[in-house]
Amino acid sequence: MAIEKNLPKQTSVIVRFTEWFANLSLLNMIWLLFCIPVVTIIPASESLFYVVNKLYKAKEKHPIKLFLSHFKENGWRNFKQDGYLVVIYVLFLFNFMIIRNRTDLPDWMYLFTVAISVLFVLAVLLSIYYLSLKTMIEMKPEKRWLLSFYLIFKYILSNLGLSLAIALIFGLLFLWPTLAIFFSMSLPALISIIVVERNFHKFNKQR
Repeated sequence: MAIEKNLPKQTSVIVRFTEWFANLSLLNMIWLLFCIPVVTIIPASESLFYVVNKLYKAKEKHPIKLFLSHFKENGWRNFKQDGYLVVIYVLFLFNFMIIRNRTDLPDWMYLFTVAISVLFVLAVLLSIYYLSLKTMIEMKPEKRWLLSFYLIFKYILSNLGLSLAIALIFGLLFLWPTLAIFFSMSLPALISIIVVERNFHKFNKQR
């Protein structure tokens, strides 16, 4: 930090951007590594959100070390508390695979596909809010889910922007799949934490 103060403004911005790029890339790679057993996706994601939140608030200089320690200390507890999310997303994946392999879909199946897609988007947004809020406030899981649901619809415009931003990120990752190794979760987590924290602060001020 002392070195950055003595650097020209433009150089300091470049240094900060490079640090962010490196930290998000390394975090995403270690997150992917910890997701390999599949059942560890939720604990790994919660640790990622926790560390990204600390980075966003400039409270951590060793993100990988913090990720490892947080996963070690809270991984099993987070799995027991939120592991059911893996089952929910596997069911979504199973439904999408069935629909995709059907060539002769009846009219009602198209409506079912639309309903499943809407539920999937809502589930993703709820999960993002849930994981982001977990880094900001301690409360019972069921209350955190209810608060997430409430904030999504209370600040619907900002959440539409959040959804579009995440969709844009995944669109870019689809065009350049290699980038998924570095930013598939870390970048969406950063954007989500910024939006959720602002909405949460607005909510607290209005109470």
